[in-house]
Amino acid sequence: MCKPNINELEVYGFIKWGKWEFDNQKNKIIYVSLDGTQLATVQDVIYAFANNEFVAYIGITTNYLATYQYFDNDGSLNTINGRMDGHRTKVNSAGTNFANDGGSGLYPNLYHHIRSGNGMTILYYKPITIKYDDLEIDMLRGLEFPLQRKFQAEWIIQGPNPTKRALESYTKKILAEIGVS
Repeated sequence: MCKPNINELEVYGFIKWGKWEFDNQKNKIIYVSLDGTQLATVQDVIYAFANNEFVAYIGITTNYLATYQYFDNDGSLNTINGRMDGHRTKVNSAGTNFANDGGSGLYPNLYHHIRSGNGMTILYYKPITIKYDDLEIDMLRGLEFPLQRKFQAEWIIQGPNPTKRALESYTKKILAEIGVS
């Protein structure tokens, strides 16, 4: 059976938005549009990193703590551009640590994947607004974990069954260190 990949995301309704790549001149991982045009700012969406082999990550642009608790948010944290800037900064600022670290999770995996010359497309999905009486239901948070499970997002360690994912990663690392595959 094939793993879910970019094609399944598109059938579900995800739209291709950009891609991750390595900029040799800047010696950094960057995100760019697929057609060379300016990337559009899309707000309050579910986004995914995927390619033809697998779905790597599914997240949401809304950051609850940053939006509501700690900052006077101008809305930029809720855009796909804002979230990709955050991911890009974290990957590049800690990239040298990832080079020799077999860690798990989004940032080391994205770093190693892109530095190895592999492609990774950025897609987004904008759910419809649903109301119950006079309340708007937060469909981003309501769909995030179910979509991670449905598409078997491989680089999620905080979503569905994070303990199992973290333990699997450490178990593989330990087994590799002692020569067991």
